[in-house]
Amino acid sequence: MAAFRMVTPIITAILAFIPIVYVISLIILFYQDLPFSDQWEAAIPLLQRSFAGTLTLQDMISQHNEHRPLFSRLIWLPLAHLTHWNTAFEIAVTVVLAFGLVCLVWWQIRRTMVLINRPILTLLIPLTSALFFSMSQYESWFQSYSLQWMLHACAVVAGIVILSQPELNARRLTVAIGAGLVATFTFASGLLFWIIGFGLIVGARPVRSAYRATGILMGIWLVACLVVGAIYFTGYIAPGTGSNPSAWLSTVNQPLNVLMYFFTWLGAPILAYYPAALVGVAGLTLLGCTLFTIRTLAAWRVMLPYLGLAGYALLNAGMISLGRSSLGWQQALSPRYMSISALFWIALVVMLYLTAHTRKDNQPMRTDGIWSRVPALMACIAVLTVVSSVGSTYLALKYRYVPMRAARMAIRAGDDSDAALQQITDDIQATRDRDLPFLKQYSLSLYRDP
Repeated sequence: MAAFRMVTPIITAILAFIPIVYVISLIILFYQDLPFSDQWEAAIPLLQRSFAGTLTLQDMISQHNEHRPLFSRLIWLPLAHLTHWNTAFEIAVTVVLAFGLVCLVWWQIRRTMVLINRPILTLLIPLTSALFFSMSQYESWFQSYSLQWMLHACAVVAGIVILSQPELNARRLTVAIGAGLVATFTFASGLLFWIIGFGLIVGARPVRSAYRATGILMGIWLVACLVVGAIYFTGYIAPGTGSNPSAWLSTVNQPLNVLMYFFTWLGAPILAYYPAALVGVAGLTLLGCTLFTIRTLAAWRVMLPYLGLAGYALLNAGMISLGRSSLGWQQALSPRYMSISALFWIALVVMLYLTAHTRKDNQPMRTDGIWSRVPALMACIAVLTVVSSVGSTYLALKYRYVPMRAARMAIRAGDDSDAALQQITDDIQATRDRDLPFLKQYSLSLYRDP
């Protein structure tokens, strides 16, 4: 038994790193160095101004769609100058950020288990790794522009972890505000983090003696929220998708389509195919069962960081469903969303474990009903996640590697025909007339010397 206890951490570490090594190996083997899709429109003009020496702060904070990706630009623009825009470096930063996010989750799980005096379930750490380092979100691993999504997700998780600690004070609140700034001025849904923050501040310090201190912290948070909102929406121009009143009216008139989009978005990290909506319904049902069993204030405080993660994912699901469901519920399967929707499932599996194994006196929960099946539920989630990740590897190669490789080879050979460019850009004319000559002039990206 002692030998088994010694070997268990090693097995856990090996299992946890398998998904990470799998994703990194595929990136090394199949990543192609060239811009893709929105990156031509969003990145090239900024890069041109930076090389011309005309880049301004207003350019850096300017909108792309509904986002103001200031902080991601502060990372990739210097990298572009240092590496002749070798976009592989942006992917490397994305992987580092993803690993940092997972490490934050691992740290929080360990802290929670110490708090309730329970050992960490061997499956829990590898499962959180598999949920996030999944090829189901292959756009995060094969598109350099995904640095924006991952930076936002990492900042949100850091902020939630900080705000949910009972030792929250003004100094730590300042760090959380910094995380909120990074999240908001990287991705528009970072604005939702400020809403979650109010609940976390109250939940982290619920004792009567802390009411005054909590009020001060809430006041600081409210001021920060208002200042950030004012800066964000100054000069804001609502983008086309989802901003037209008639489009919103159409969405409201199709509630079933909105619900289908919502549950598909939610279930996609576990099963990135059409039945994802069923998985989403099951996940929300399990969350409801978990919340129903939380009867004490102490239990709520233990669950707080995971409630924050799940709540943030659900707010995103609702906002995106209202704004994008008019495009069809199948769009909810887009891999770019899974860096956020995966947070729901990471939170859920931890909450399931906590609910099944602890109660107020830190004794095992009842072993009847659904809670006796938690290990089987977690194993089922693990199997579906792995199967979906492996299956999505084919989709990644088909929809990213093959077209990007073909386009890169054609362009480097001097073929800038519509057939070549349509695989990597929506605006063929602008890419041919403006972007490719600029990249070639400065030997950037696909024109970079080996």
